[in-house]
Amino acid sequence: MMPDLTAQQSLEVSAIHSAAALLGPGRSMIVRPPVVHPMHPLTPASLLGGKRTLEPGAASLAHQGVLVLEDAHEHPGQVLEALCEPLDRNSITISRTSHTAALPASFLLAMVHNTDDDGDGTPSAPHPRQRHRIPGPVRDRIDIHQRVEPPSLTDIRRRTQTPETTTAVAERVAAARARQARRLAGTPWTLNGQVPADRLRREHPLEPDVIGPADNKLRIGEVSARGRDCIVRMAWTIADLAGRDRPTRDDVAYAIDLRMGETPWR
Repeated sequence: MMPDLTAQQSLEVSAIHSAAALLGPGRSMIVRPPVVHPMHPLTPASLLGGKRTLEPGAASLAHQGVLVLEDAHEHPGQVLEALCEPLDRNSITISRTSHTAALPASFLLAMVHNTDDDGDGTPSAPHPRQRHRIPGPVRDRIDIHQRVEPPSLTDIRRRTQTPETTTAVAERVAAARARQARRLAGTPWTLNGQVPADRLRREHPLEPDVIGPADNKLRIGEVSARGRDCIVRMAWTIADLAGRDRPTRDDVAYAIDLRMGETPWR
C-alpha cells in the first residue's frame, strides 16, 4: 500500500543494501519500500549495524520501508531500547575505535505479538509480563496500540459492504501523502510523522475544542506528553486520508482510540 520510492529515496535505499551486499546480480536500484523481518534473537549489531565493519543492520535496511518485529516481547529489552534512537532521529550513529558513521534509518515499525488460544480457538490476551517486557520508552514511541481479532462467522455474514481493494487503499495513501507534502512544502519534511512536535504545535495548531479530548487524556495521566503529540500527528493523518484540510474533533477521538487500543480490530 506504500507508494514507490522517489528517485532520491531509491538512491538512499539502494546504497544501503549495496553496502550490505544484498543487491543481487543485475539489480542496481530498489524502487519499492523494503520490508525487513529480522531473525530471532536480535542483537544490537543485527538491529543497529556495525559488527566489525559499518555493515548496516535491520533498522537501516528498513529505511524508507517497514521494520517488522515478530513476537516482540521475546527480544531482549536492552536491544529494543536501542530503537529509541532511530525512532527519534531517523538515523543511527555507530561508533568504533577508528571511526564513527551515521546511517539513515527512517522506517515504519510494526511490533507483533501472536497470542495463544484458550483451547477453544479464541485468542487469549497477552500476559502482562509479556507486554511489560517491551520497555516503556519504546511503547511510548509506538503510535498505534491495537489488538487484532479474527472475524467471526457472524461478522462475515453481517458484512454488507465490499472491503476496499489494496489498489484503492494504495491510491488513498498516495493522495494523503501528496496532501502532506503540499502542506509541508518548503520544510525538510514530507510526512506528518517526520515533523518535530514543537513545530507541529507552533505552525499547525488545532483549535482548543478539537484538541480537547487529547489534552484531557494528558491531564488525567492516561497518555504522556509524547503520546499527546502522537495523537495529534495521527489526527492529521486521519484527516489527510479522508481528504480534509484540518482534523476534526472526531479525528482526534479516533486517534485516541488507536493510541489506547480501546476497540479491537477485526
